[in-house]
Amino acid sequence: MRGKKAGERYLSPWMFINWFIIGIVIVIGVIIFLNAKGDMRGVESEVIAKSLFDCLSTDFSYNELTNNFDIYNKCNLNRKIIEERGIFYFSVYLQEIDGASFRRIGDEKLIAEGGAIAFREDCKIQIWAEEEKKGQFASLPKCTYLFENVFDKQIKKNYEISIVTASNQDD
Repeated sequence: MRGKKAGERYLSPWMFINWFIIGIVIVIGVIIFLNAKGDMRGVESEVIAKSLFDCLSTDFSYNELTNNFDIYNKCNLNRKIIEERGIFYFSVYLQEIDGASFRRIGDEKLIAEGGAIAFREDCKIQIWAEEEKKGQFASLPKCTYLFENVFDKQIKKNYEISIVTASNQDD
């Protein structure tokens, strides 16, 4: 019984040292987690592009898209967030393509455009930038380009939908 009492006395300081080390590790982990910056602009841009395509390709109708088309209502976009905050951009182009060869026919037609229109040029700059210079454009919005083919069942023609989206949201 005597040895047990002495063991508890010597164990007690080691127990507090272990608790202190565990506490320090937890605090350091929380600080690292809270200070980590993740660039989600590219992901946001991709999500917007895919959402627009899903919306436009469902029951695709060329006539609907070219006659007083309101993309905000059709695709459930929040006009206030896109237009007023100035951190998002999108444009949707439509072009007829040959069904057999998938070659483009005629001119590309702008169907819808919204958000920070200045981002259109920022996206063009990034396309033509050389790979080694991409780091210079880190402050520009992240852009996504989506090109997909769709078929209009009513008029029996193939079209290519070209979507460009950009996001420059900081947090």
